[in-house]
Amino acid sequence: MAEKIDLNTLPKGLTKEEFTALPNFKKIRSFFTWAGVVSIGSGILICSEIGKTAESVFQAGGNDDMSRLWAVKLNMLFMIFDIVMGILLLKKKTTKMAYILAITELVYIVLVLVLGGTIGIGAIAFLLALAGAIRIDKKWKQYQEISGGSNQLNHTGNSTAGTTQNNTYTEI
Repeated sequence: MAEKIDLNTLPKGLTKEEFTALPNFKKIRSFFTWAGVVSIGSGILICSEIGKTAESVFQAGGNDDMSRLWAVKLNMLFMIFDIVMGILLLKKKTTKMAYILAITELVYIVLVLVLGGTIGIGAIAFLLALAGAIRIDKKWKQYQEISGGSNQLNHTGNSTAGTTQNNTYTEI
């Protein structure tokens, strides 16, 4: 059963990073963990296949050597990106990192399909990263709606004090 998170019980005035890091969202953050692991796996898989890819690209003929070389370089670029973004997503677990990974994986998927290849496990990283980011963003939007009125009051109430610590109004 999915555990319902009561956003009213959360402290007011959290940043999106603080909000995402709350223990309440451990299950949703696991999407980021798995997306990172799959992304690293995808990069390693591309690395293990790069020799075969290069060989098949160079044997294909039809195009000039320069475009075949670019196809190999493109695969190497995505290999490096998958590994780096997987590590960053594992370390930071933010929606921004998840969206960057998802967009890049989508670009790679489209390029592979256009060029006549088959979709790899990067598609799984794309789905996991996107699912986690969308779920967190949905909760973040609800949280902002709940705490929006009191945050505006706090900021205007303390505008002459010159401080941004407005966490004293957590209970209504």
